[in-house]
Amino acid sequence: MKTLAVIVAVVTAAAVLGAACGGGSPSGAEGATTSAGGGGSPAGGGSPTGGGRGGGGFSTGTAHVEVSDGTSKALDLPLDRGFTTWFPQGMHLVWKSGDEHLTISGTSQAGSRATGAGGAEAMELDLTVATGNGTLDLFVSTGGECTVDVTRSDASGVEGTFECAAVPSTIGNATADATGSFSAS
Repeated sequence: MKTLAVIVAVVTAAAVLGAACGGGSPSGAEGATTSAGGGGSPAGGGSPTGGGRGGGGFSTGTAHVEVSDGTSKALDLPLDRGFTTWFPQGMHLVWKSGDEHLTISGTSQAGSRATGAGGAEAMELDLTVATGNGTLDLFVSTGGECTVDVTRSDASGVEGTFECAAVPSTIGNATADATGSFSAS
């Protein structure tokens, strides 16, 4: 969540700076952090400030997740909301179906990075899954348990894969292994 706060702060700062430089009104920044239904930049264009300098909101995409947390299951999740920023090339992407979801936040630059890397390379992966007994479990990787590989990051969207081992639960002593792929455009 610390990564998300940094990304939101950067988006807000970019909006104010863009407005000051004549790149649009700061009010365009709010829409960039929501799904396409909530406004913001169209997929593949615009910036958080509306000035056309990169970044934008996404409205379509999928994530496929294979997770093992004592039982094995596969999840196919549609994109719920997502955005990228033009500087420092950050992203916050959420795929969701019912109560189960996958969130990936951090740098949108192409390349492979472990979760928990600091600075501009910071990555976080959160996974909420329904357990066999009907409850939900939240697994959060901020300490290197996951490697996120962004294979494509351009004006039209972001794609990649991830692999996780022993991601700790925030609810109990459980851990989960997970692999998957994701896209947002």
